[in-house]
Amino acid sequence: MFSFVGDTVLDPFLGRGTTSLAAKNLSRNSMGYEINEDFLPIIKEKLGLKQSTIFQNVRLEVIKQVDM
Repeated sequence: MFSFVGDTVLDPFLGRGTTSLAAKNLSRNSMGYEINEDFLPIIKEKLGLKQSTIFQNVRLEVIKQVDM
């Protein structure tokens, strides 16, 4: 599998966010799904989302599924 700069990489089992980090470092967008909320702080730290930066337009959206 390969992708081009600006493409979006899908990771259906996000885990600790390593695939999203690789996508970010290679100028790709990424979208991932993780059902274990305990990983969220780890993902944010790994991707550097706890730090503010003026050089990148990073958007993180967390959507929690509601059980019915």
